[in-house]
Amino acid sequence: MAPSRRHCGWEMTPLSRCLLLSILAFQPALAKVCNDYTRHGQDNSWFSGDDEKLPIMVLMPMNESALMSSISQGIEPAVQLAIQHIRESQNYKFSLITKIYDTECDNAKGLRAFFDAICYGPKHLMIFGGVCPSVTSIIAESLEGWNLVQLSFAATTPVLADKKKYPNFFRTVPSDNAVNPAVVKFLNLYNWSRVGTLTQDVQRFSEVRNDLTNELEKADIQIADTESFSNDPCVNVKKLKVSDPQNQLQYSI
Repeated sequence: MAPSRRHCGWEMTPLSRCLLLSILAFQPALAKVCNDYTRHGQDNSWFSGDDEKLPIMVLMPMNESALMSSISQGIEPAVQLAIQHIRESQNYKFSLITKIYDTECDNAKGLRAFFDAICYGPKHLMIFGGVCPSVTSIIAESLEGWNLVQLSFAATTPVLADKKKYPNFFRTVPSDNAVNPAVVKFLNLYNWSRVGTLTQDVQRFSEVRNDLTNELEKADIQIADTESFSNDPCVNVKKLKVSDPQNQLQYSI
């Protein structure tokens, strides 16, 4: 039976874990071989010629069975339309060439797709994509060694905001943590000083809750109770009401 992808590659079989660890362990050697072969990791001065075809590596989950693949399938027509507009415009003397590599929202398969693109594809100008948090984080951490920049349209996990760890990663969407200052402002507006929080048991939401806790403490807003749920939140909402009926707000993440 194939490993479950419900959590975007976080839950892997022992075989998948071994494959992932093997790839990470041999990454320096792979990097040298692929850099020598494709010139990745060197300067990009060769991109300056007129009528140049600029290859862009697109990393997205495209398999319909993969989690979050609907996002990729929805964005692909927009990407192709944007490229068509650039080609038809007379303001640019270059053309963008994209090729999609299916990460399947799986860590091991995503790394395999990335290394295949590096070793056997052209020298890429940049990477576009990055949807699933775990796959995106692993690849983004190694970008500096390949002299590549990645632009994501969907990865909102807060950990990717760490520029020391991910200096070559950029995104067009804000981090999940960006909403927390607005929440605090909203509470202050109505003078609410006591809240309860309800969080889904997913790592990215736990990170948002931790950041929100810090923001609330700075604003002297008391957290009366904290609940988390996996599937049905109804039971936990009732617990919040029973544990502290004076709660002025239950905030869900």
